[in-house]
This record gives sequence, C-alpha cells and structure tokens, in this order.
Amino acid sequence: MNPRRLHIIFLFCAIAGLWTSHAHAQGIADSTRPVHIDTVKPRINVPPPPKGDTTIVHVDSSRAQKARKAQLDTIVVAPDSLKAKVDSSKIKKKKSSLNDTWYYGSEPNKRSIIDTSIFQLHRYDVVRRDGPESFNMGNTGTAAYPLVFNPNPGVGFNMGFHQFDAYRYQKDSIRYYQVIRPYCEIFYSIGITNEQVFQGRFANSHKNGIQYGVDFRRINSKGTYSNQKAVDNGFDLYGIYNSKNKQVNIQTDLIYNSFVSGENGGLARDIIFKDSALFQKTLAPVNLLSASLNYKEINWYLKASYGIGKKYNERVNDTLVQRIVLPVFKVSYQFNLDYGKYG
Repeated sequence: MNPRRLHIIFLFCAIAGLWTSHAHAQGIADSTRPVHIDTVKPRINVPPPPKGDTTIVHVDSSRAQKARKAQLDTIVVAPDSLKAKVDSSKIKKKKSSLNDTWYYGSEPNKRSIIDTSIFQLHRYDVVRRDGPESFNMGNTGTAAYPLVFNPNPGVGFNMGFHQFDAYRYQKDSIRYYQVIRPYCEIFYSIGITNEQVFQGRFANSHKNGIQYGVDFRRINSKGTYSNQKAVDNGFDLYGIYNSKNKQVNIQTDLIYNSFVSGENGGLARDIIFKDSALFQKTLAPVNLLSASLNYKEINWYLKASYGIGKKYNERVNDTLVQRIVLPVFKVSYQFNLDYGKYG
C-alpha cells in the first residue's frame, strides 16, 4: 500500500477520535445542568380578580378537574363586597300551627291547644258533652236541666229562664283564638228521625293587630212525638284590636240566641206500650197540639282599655326592634246592650 495513503487514513482516524471524545464530554456536562422543559397547559377562562378584599373559593367543575389532573390549582376570586347579605326578616319560613291556641275571656292566661282530631266525635249531643251532664225532654234542642247542681254566680237581675243554658251562647263561653293562619272547623250530624246538628267555627288574625272569629250552631230536630219539633240557632262574633306597642286594646262581641220549641204537654193516654197497632209514635195522642215556646236574645259588648307603664324595646327579628309598653295598670271601660224576648 502506498505510504502516503496510510498516513492520510491515520490522520483521519485521529481526528475522528478527538471529535467523539469531545462530544461525549460535552454530553456529560450538559446532563448535570437543570433542564427547563416548556409544557402546554390547558386554557381555562378565569375572570380577573377584582379590586378590594378577596376571598378564594374552589370551583368544582369539569375544567377544574382537568386542571387538577395537570397538577394545576384553578381558583376563582370574588370580592367580599359581592357576598350575599341575607336579611332574616325577609326569609320566608314555613309557619307552624303548633302555637295556635284559644282561651276564654274570663281566663286569658289559660291557653288551650286547638284539637283537630276526631276524638269523641260520637258525642254529638250538646247536653252530653264534657262537663256536668244534662237531660233534655227526649229530643235534641229541647229544654234541658243539669244533673249536678250549679249555682248561678251572676250579679244583677236574672230572668230565670235557664232551661236552654246547655245550648245558649254566653259571654263566658266565647272562645278567642290566636292563630297564625285562618282556622276553620265544620261539624255536621244527622239522625234517623231528621235530627240535624250543624256547627262551625272560624278565626283569623292579621299582622296589624286585628283578630276576629265566629262560632255558630243550628239544631233542627223533628222529634219523636207530635208537636215536639225544636229549632235552635245561635252564634257569637268577636273582634279584637291591639296596637303595635300593646298599649291600646279594643274588643267587641255580638251574641245571638234563638230557641223555638214545640210543647205537647206529654201523652194524653199511656197506650204506646199497650196497643200493638200503634206502630208510630207520632200517632200517639198528646195534650197540646199547637203550644210552643219562643225565646230570642241579643247581646252586644264593647270594651276598650289603655295601658300605662314602662316602655322597652322588643326585638322582632335581626333588623327590626319594636317599642313595647309593659302596662303597670290599665284604664278601661265596657258598654253592653241586651235585648230579650220570651214568649
């Protein structure tokens, strides 16, 4: 081989070896340096943070989940001024009827819960309900007398007609209701001899301090014997106004009673149990065929009072404070008008 050619080949190999060793050394040096790699991050439309105090709120959405997979913390910034300010006075809460009560005018501090169950529904007869039992003339709505002696504690003139006290509406028997929504109660009973009892109650209250209610009853009973029909009608209507500071109170009551009852004087002869041909009691002879009893009463009461006492603040809700008067004593007057017809 030509010596000149061998010299050229040797020189080329030497240059190649030096180039390879230099590149290897450069790669080792570069591997020890920190390497910065640009990554492509998913674009998420995040609103710019407004000025002012801020609150960080994490958003749970599909984009945020993708960002967390890419090890990104996605946040949404909102100022404190945009926080929802809720007024408790404007929150509409579902009203509960557990606090609906009623009371008598003679005992205003003794409250009773309204009973809407059907307990003792079978006790339709007025004279055989709670309290001392009474007996009537054998027909619902006729004159009745109590089996237990009860003295009359009333003061003043007394007409002495108490045979219809079991059905009569009186001042002390009015139920005053304190409810948060309109309350209504209907009762109807019918017997085999066209004996009907219809009774109802209604009460309502308003935020402006007005309360009103009505209680009515109608009894229509034909009776078993001739001239024994009884028709009783009665109702009581009341209205109450209380001022917002509980200093002024106005109350009015209207009571109406009407009793129409036939008086047959009893059987003329005791043949109802001896004559088997007499299969209907209406055919039995009676002593009176046209006698009747007719009572009518109307009572109207008006009462007003003004309380004098210490004033204090009562909190209604979170934002409303009301000025209330705690009466130390009251100045009141009452006016009543009575009308009665007995025949």
